[in-house]
Amino acid sequence: MAIPESMTLYFMKSSGEITAFCTGAQDMSYFNTLEADYSIIMSYVVIPYDDYVLENQTSFRINPATLGLELKEVIATNLDKYAKQTV
Repeated sequence: MAIPESMTLYFMKSSGEITAFCTGAQDMSYFNTLEADYSIIMSYVVIPYDDYVLENQTSFRINPATLGLELKEVIATNLDKYAKQTV
């Protein structure tokens, strides 16, 4: 099976949150009868195919201003309380 050349990422216009994806180049007609409704709050970008992005899509977002793919900001949290306590 051939590896696709591109993939389409659908995202929320307000936050850049990726909500759906598909391989290949698509447009909002991907959502069929929901196209008009989804187009109000969502948009899409077609980028080169990348397995890592597809497998880790929750770690990425689309910058609504530039339409570029970005890593989400990682919130630093003190996880010491979850570390195994030694007695």
